[in-house]
Amino acid sequence: MALAILLGAPAASAKTTTIGSPMTTSFTPTGFGPEVTVAHAGLPEDGANVTAPVNGTIVSWKVLGAVGGPLTLRVIHPTSDTFFIGTGTTTSGPITGTGLLTFNANLQIKAGDRIGIQPTTRGDLLGFNGGISGAAYSFWQPFLGDASNSAPRPPSVASANGEWAFNAQISTNCIVPKLKDETLKQAKNILGNANCDPGKIKGPKKGTVKKVKPKPGTELAPEADVNLTLKKKK
Repeated sequence: MALAILLGAPAASAKTTTIGSPMTTSFTPTGFGPEVTVAHAGLPEDGANVTAPVNGTIVSWKVLGAVGGPLTLRVIHPTSDTFFIGTGTTTSGPITGTGLLTFNANLQIKAGDRIGIQPTTRGDLLGFNGGISGAAYSFWQPFLGDASNSAPRPPSVASANGEWAFNAQISTNCIVPKLKDETLKQAKNILGNANCDPGKIKGPKKGTVKKVKPKPGTELAPEADVNLTLKKKK
């Protein structure tokens, strides 16, 4: 489904990216506390993202050291430097052990958004490490609500020490690239790098691109179809 946003930015170079803990250290199952939304505020590991670097769709998410559940992943959108609102949630499947668990999702996220995690009951646990230098998290208590039923709020605590063992995988939105005069093979490669798929193709089989639909700069869902009209090579 098209997002109907016109952008001048170039297409993203990566198809997927991870936001949240890289989970490369040891974690101990730890209680959240009741009705709390937890989000990373600082991650010291190289390449770790606290906020989403791109617009896209969360297609999966992972937890480590979880007990109880189900757990809820929440997208957290900043409305100012200090106020935040939820923009959607997805719920885990059964928590079957404290090892690494992966859950599928289909949840939109924008560049600059964070992800948070919430328990169902007071007894739910998630992997936590309070000894990682530079790791920090924020939390809201009670749960941070969505824009449809709640007002933006600052965190109850903006920065506490430690890292929680959860992350999410984002499939980058397709931003239609400029393809005029490219060969069909070149156009398909460029579309793939932009996380777009070739859709309907009209015109001569060995031609070059004459027209692209939707037009370049349009932002679409990940792997959306882009239609091409070809012309004869000069």
